[in-house]
Amino acid sequence: MKIAVDVMGTDYGPAEIIKGVLQAVKEYGCDAVLVGDEDVIKAELRREHEENNPHVTIHHASEVIEMKDHPGISVKKKRDASIVVATDLLRQKECDALVIGTPVYWGNISGQMKLMFDRIVPAMMGESKLGIPIALHKGKKAVIVTACTTIWPFSWIARQTSNANHAMKEILGYSGFKIVGKLVLPGTKKKNGVTQKIINKAKRLALKLNK
Repeated sequence: MKIAVDVMGTDYGPAEIIKGVLQAVKEYGCDAVLVGDEDVIKAELRREHEENNPHVTIHHASEVIEMKDHPGISVKKKRDASIVVATDLLRQKECDALVIGTPVYWGNISGQMKLMFDRIVPAMMGESKLGIPIALHKGKKAVIVTACTTIWPFSWIARQTSNANHAMKEILGYSGFKIVGKLVLPGTKKKNGVTQKIINKAKRLALKLNK
């Protein structure tokens, strides 16, 4: 199992994501492709003394879509952005699985996530000569992660995360992905870190991805 990871898609830099990837590689024996600025990634791997790890490779991406950028325009203009490159690796069958997450706003996926999917339709679905849609990711697995500030059970009553999960399942399902599970994090506003229960579920989902 080879997983592409956009290590630049965070406000806090790639360090923590790379640490998590290294832990997953060690624990589950999978391979990972770290997508982002090659020099930055190499520096982090050296800091962790993992620069020669045979299960970790680097795919350079020269651009990053930042929070200040318009997501729809950026995906179109920044063709070498880390998230675009990571998605393209899946389309080219160089990687096997997708872990994708979104915050929940007004009971659905974020506007940025929707715009991104709208812009990368050609990387998710093709079309036959007769105009019949063709899923480009058949046989690949995916895990969906959603988070909202509304506490449980009000998040469940208002269908906050369930609507977002449904939207993600529709998009990924039509693209051919098999959804092996979802990770739901309600009430994030009052939480300091991730509970052991969530960590245990994440580990179980990792095992499903690696089967």
